[in-house]
Amino acid sequence: MIDVRTSNLAELSEQIGRRKSHIEMAMRRAVGSFTALLRSMVLTEVRKRIGLPREEMNKVRIRAKIVRNKLQASLWVGSNPVAIRYLRPRFTKKGVTAGGVRYPKAFMPFKKRGSSLILQRVGKDRLPLEVPEVDINDIVIEVLDREWSRLESYFDKRVLAELQTIDRRA
Repeated sequence: MIDVRTSNLAELSEQIGRRKSHIEMAMRRAVGSFTALLRSMVLTEVRKRIGLPREEMNKVRIRAKIVRNKLQASLWVGSNPVAIRYLRPRFTKKGVTAGGVRYPKAFMPFKKRGSSLILQRVGKDRLPLEVPEVDINDIVIEVLDREWSRLESYFDKRVLAELQTIDRRA
């Protein structure tokens, strides 16, 4: 099997016997497929662990891009905390329950337009207030560590499959 994780495009082009432009196109397509698989894995795990609804899954951002004339792809996985307002909160007499976790002294302030902001009192006083959030960074890192070798082999297979598709079309 050909290892596509190399930094020299000309060397890989000679080794495979294909044009540089074809390899770049295959890499771009494979990165798109790779990103979709990674996004699916991460979001499925986050959804299982904290109960993030499907319509709110776009809060976890995954972006990838290819650097032209090089075989490099930069991958960015955003794992910012998710506010509990996205976890289908249920209001109780003593606070809010969201994602299976209780948040005492949490409430929704009254506003003119339907706001879904949820605040929580920090101490016994009226102020200060904070927006309660659920940290998903640990979940994302765990998924990446656990599945990375599988993702790398998937990427290699996708590049080779895309090269075969390009050859059939040319």
